[in-house]
Amino acid sequence: MQAATASPPLQVSPSERALLGAPVGILETDPTGARIFVNDHWCELAGMTREAALGDGWIAAIHPADRDRVATGWTEAIEERREFSQEYRFQRPDGSVVWVAGVGKALDDDLGRSVYVGVVTDITAVVATREALRAQGSFLHAVLDVAGSLVCVIDPSGRFLRFNKACELASGYTFEEIRNRPFYDFLIPADEAPGVRRALAGLRVGDPPASNHNHWVTKTGDVRLMSWSNVSFFDEDGTLTHIVSTGTDISEERAVQDALAERARLFKDLIAFAHVANATLNTEELLPRLLDSIAATLPSDLLGLVLIDPPTGNYIVRAVHGTFKAMAIGTVIPPGVGVSGRAIATRTMVFDHVERSHFPAALADLVDADSLHMVGVPLVHDGAVLGALLSGRLKAGEPAYSLLESEALSLIAAQTSLSLTNARLLQEVSELAIRDGLTGLYNRRYFEASLEEMLRRRARKRNDRVPIAAIMFDLDHFGAFNKDHGHQVGDGVLRQFAGLLNERFRSSDLVARYGGEEFVAILEGSRVEDARKAAEDVRHALETLSILGADGSRLNATVSAGCTELDPLDATREALLRAADVGLFMAKRSGRNTVVAI
Repeated sequence: MQAATASPPLQVSPSERALLGAPVGILETDPTGARIFVNDHWCELAGMTREAALGDGWIAAIHPADRDRVATGWTEAIEERREFSQEYRFQRPDGSVVWVAGVGKALDDDLGRSVYVGVVTDITAVVATREALRAQGSFLHAVLDVAGSLVCVIDPSGRFLRFNKACELASGYTFEEIRNRPFYDFLIPADEAPGVRRALAGLRVGDPPASNHNHWVTKTGDVRLMSWSNVSFFDEDGTLTHIVSTGTDISEERAVQDALAERARLFKDLIAFAHVANATLNTEELLPRLLDSIAATLPSDLLGLVLIDPPTGNYIVRAVHGTFKAMAIGTVIPPGVGVSGRAIATRTMVFDHVERSHFPAALADLVDADSLHMVGVPLVHDGAVLGALLSGRLKAGEPAYSLLESEALSLIAAQTSLSLTNARLLQEVSELAIRDGLTGLYNRRYFEASLEEMLRRRARKRNDRVPIAAIMFDLDHFGAFNKDHGHQVGDGVLRQFAGLLNERFRSSDLVARYGGEEFVAILEGSRVEDARKAAEDVRHALETLSILGADGSRLNATVSAGCTELDPLDATREALLRAADVGLFMAKRSGRNTVVAI
């Protein structure tokens, strides 16, 4: 293996040189639309070298799903001498994706030729926020549709913008039938319409929510008496933008008003809970916020979140609130044991009234109560049981939880599951950005960036510079191994070798998959002899490792390694890795399955 050589510097004009380090991606084309210049930030966003981007090479950096659209749009903009403006994705060689906003404009150069100058800006965070808001909006629409009370949104002219299922059932109209129609033209009796119009015209900024009663004339001609609570929203200029009305059909039973008032309160709190659940994707920040918001929505003396621990598969108490003692965090909850364990095992909501003598052993010393009405709600997303929400109350009598509260718990559990899944997905995506997907080790891009930072940190310490050693590994004859035994077995060897590296090296060491069957380790504070000993340990461990073949046979693999130490006179990443690569080359020339230190 030969060490990579740096590409010759691109010949650029003085004006272009000034743009190389600009904090946004900048590009320029010739009159045909072929790229003749891209700056450093464009290369960083696209994950492509400047030389590869020139001409039509830049198209390869565009995500396959966006490639035709962007290429066609770019070509048409050049042919028609109009501005180009699109949002699209770069897909880098390591698989990471970056959303960008690209704009371009035709200009005339000094020779009177039409060229295009463009700018690309990273909007990955904006797109993520937009998707999170869209998910939040979907949840709120779902809450509106399952809410038992009448909920509608109207504009200042009385036209319907939103009309939930309860409204459809009460009026006989579907939302599609009445969308954008003023309600007083068909739904309000003629003698009440003028008063409704005056009420709308009299709304002012700062007015409290208004309550009123009016009649609805249903599609079948029935007249129903409705009680409404209206909340008005105004823009910065004090202009009414829309009204959210929550109502009750009180034609037959005024007595239901108390229950519906509770439903309206709970609905409001559920919306607040949705905001909390979508406010952050940091799991450690999210968990206590979720429990605080749940306690505000459904008062409880005890709350706990039991979540699965992916590495072990155990369900563990991750957050508590109320009479739970803090030491409960970390307690393992076996499926089928206790209210939360039974909810996990059955995937159903479980209610129970438990005396202290029958508390689960795992919680007996962690709850300050003699008896509890408890409910366990499974947290399920896409068929996977993420854990359970546990709620407990000290109140006497039955039922401890009303039917409405049970429905609310189901909604809370659904939103909690979605929020936890999104948080975990973000964590996994963040890991994928720096980890090799097969072995779990750091990828080459992260390795090179980290090594550069390590060397810069060392350079700043003029009087206290520690040695740095490097090891380059290469699995022997790995191509032939794959050919003889199959890629699945080969992938297994790569994973097992990565495990050996993780076992042998310190957490402070920088260990990465460099490419294919090549691995590299950087040992800060170590000499070449330390590196040689570590490499020898790894070599011996692999040599003696028994690998299971596809046919059940036992196979063996070996590795060669080159070790070196950072030269104080040439303390660069390239020099360090080049020297380690020379050692690796010598190890291979000497028969492989050996370690050479230089």
